[in-house]
Amino acid sequence: MPQGSYKKSKTQAPSSSKQKHQKQPLGLKKGSRQIAPKKAKHMESAKLQKAVEKSIKSKVEKELTLRATDSESKAFKVSASTAKTAAPS
Repeated sequence: MPQGSYKKSKTQAPSSSKQKHQKQPLGLKKGSRQIAPKKAKHMESAKLQKAVEKSIKSKVEKELTLRATDSESKAFKVSASTAKTAAPS
């Protein structure tokens, strides 16, 4: 017979305020993924393609800004009276 009294260990149910951090499920993520090329020939072609895309996007943007400014009937100007009231004293 053991000496002393036997104490049961108290187990507590996890409270709702203390929740374990849930890990996100492993697997595929949404969206397209681009794999970087490893061979020199493919790296060069990818660099060229990126430069072409960049130049096309910049030209399209310039063209759109020109169209927008040409289509406006009046140029945007700020009069002196509205500038004084808009500026904080």
